[in-house]
Amino acid sequence: MGFILGFLLGAIAALAAQFVLLAPPPPAPQPPAEDFDVEVRLREPFLTGLVRQQLQQTELGPQLQDVQVDALPGRALRLVGRATIQGTQAPISATIEPRVVNGLLRLEITELQLGGTRLPPGLAASLDQLLNERLQQALGATRFQVVGVATDEQSLILRLRERT
Repeated sequence: MGFILGFLLGAIAALAAQFVLLAPPPPAPQPPAEDFDVEVRLREPFLTGLVRQQLQQTELGPQLQDVQVDALPGRALRLVGRATIQGTQAPISATIEPRVVNGLLRLEITELQLGGTRLPPGLAASLDQLLNERLQQALGATRFQVVGVATDEQSLILRLRERT
């Protein structure tokens, strides 16, 4: 009798483990459909073009070339390129996290590297301010507020609700 009970408990435990351990991970949380009116996907080539256009219009200390934006699944963007500082070229990269603050899209540089060396957070914070000022100027007044933001393998995804 103990053998049968042990066998049944072992089989049940094995089945439970199979369902728990082998089940695919749950999908990333998405806001319910009624929480936003419009979803806009900005693909990597479009984002790269926007950044390059803004760089041509902005005077920064270093000159940036070959800039490209890559979307990282989850909630981040990666900007890579080359910087020329005092005649010397070095690779540059930044990890940028889009956020929603008071119905506005805000971008925060969470990591900034030049030539493989991580730069101080204070420098990233001053670039954040410039980046977000330019972003708000470019977006201007709009009838939509941002209520959600995400990224997938190739896009920045904005979820918008019409202002009332």
